[in-house]
Amino acid sequence: MSSNLNKLFQAAFIIAYLVASIILFSGYHPHPEKKKQKASAVKLYPFRKGDKFGLCDDKLKVFDSLKYDNISIFDDRYYCAHANGKVTYIDTLGVVADIPIADSLISSFDDHYVFRKNGKLGLADKNFKVILPAIYGDIFSLNDGRIAVKIGEFCGIKDTSGKEIVPIKYRIENYEKYHGGLLNIFENGKYGFLDLKGNNIVPFIYDRAGLYHDGFASVAIDNKWGFVNSKGKLITELKYDGVTLFHDGLAIVFLKNKMGFIDTTGKVVIPIQYKEVDNFEEGKALVGSIDNYFYINKENKRINDITYQISQNFHNGFAVVTRGFKSGVINRDGKEIIFPKYDMLYDYENNLFIAEMNWKYGAIDSTGKVVIPFIYSDRFNAWGNLYVTGKDGKEGCVDRTGKVIIPFICDDIYNFHKDMAIVKRDGKTFFIDINGKEFYEK
Repeated sequence: MSSNLNKLFQAAFIIAYLVASIILFSGYHPHPEKKKQKASAVKLYPFRKGDKFGLCDDKLKVFDSLKYDNISIFDDRYYCAHANGKVTYIDTLGVVADIPIADSLISSFDDHYVFRKNGKLGLADKNFKVILPAIYGDIFSLNDGRIAVKIGEFCGIKDTSGKEIVPIKYRIENYEKYHGGLLNIFENGKYGFLDLKGNNIVPFIYDRAGLYHDGFASVAIDNKWGFVNSKGKLITELKYDGVTLFHDGLAIVFLKNKMGFIDTTGKVVIPIQYKEVDNFEEGKALVGSIDNYFYINKENKRINDITYQISQNFHNGFAVVTRGFKSGVINRDGKEIIFPKYDMLYDYENNLFIAEMNWKYGAIDSTGKVVIPFIYSDRFNAWGNLYVTGKDGKEGCVDRTGKVIIPFICDDIYNFHKDMAIVKRDGKTFFIDINGKEFYEK
């Protein structure tokens, strides 16, 4: 009996030894690591062939396979691919992201991702390591290394490491319009302001309050308005019927149906005498009343003797004005450099005014010279150095000299993301780059 047992033990030992040797020398592991994905050596782009999508290089060589029903651009790092009702995120080198923390990604900012899990939002870093669990109704970047978070009706502030700065117990007004500085807080029926360290700078005593902007915020008690500065000190009495944000160092104030301007010390520098005014921009403001507008400087002096119908603020040294129901342009000195003859002119950008005349669109320079002819049917939509417009019922693109870059054969051009856009043509949607290259095969 003992001899038989010894033989059995010896046989078991030999079998175990053989199995261990096979495992050791074959490289087998009982819990293998996830196979590393193949990555492209160059940037890839969304590509469509027939009814399937995949990725390709700039030579239109397909990477991996065409297996998706659709692909869109999520951000600079990832594409969002859809297939069989599932969403997959693929980086620009073709590597599929492993994101077990999320059902979907919502937005990205500063190498951070807002994700959704079970209907709630959380925050992850660029490697999808969870910073904040998915328990929030909203997460919003304040663009200064801090984020607003919301649970139910209440908000708080955290930094991007997840550290709490302001506890989630306040109603933060218009946090999505935050411009820096103080936060507008509503608590116990009153408004006040906190700084981003949670310090109460402006006490909770006001019936109403506006956004903090350029160092000041508007506040009101019993419908009388004034301003507080960044230290919480009133710079004016609460005496105005209404106020606006500061622009170009001055704010509009309303009193007894008249308007004027105060400076950042609270001093009235433009008398409260005008029926209508617009904000100061580039040292000038449009004031007056219907069909009788003119421009003044900060000394309340007119810059010319001409009156206009409703016109635009100064922008990049020029203002578009309307006289006789036609649009022209004046310079900073008030001189008309383009006679009002156009049906519509738009602000001066990229050394051009986009213009409309006789139901057609084109572009002129600051001397009035026609740069892009008036042959297009749609208002221009800027895309980098190009303009998307329409002609003969189709869309295409011209550059700033009027040269056609993308032929007018598209039904639609939209969803611009840097040098890429989506084109719709003959019922098919696909990507095109800013040079006109199509990432598409029938």
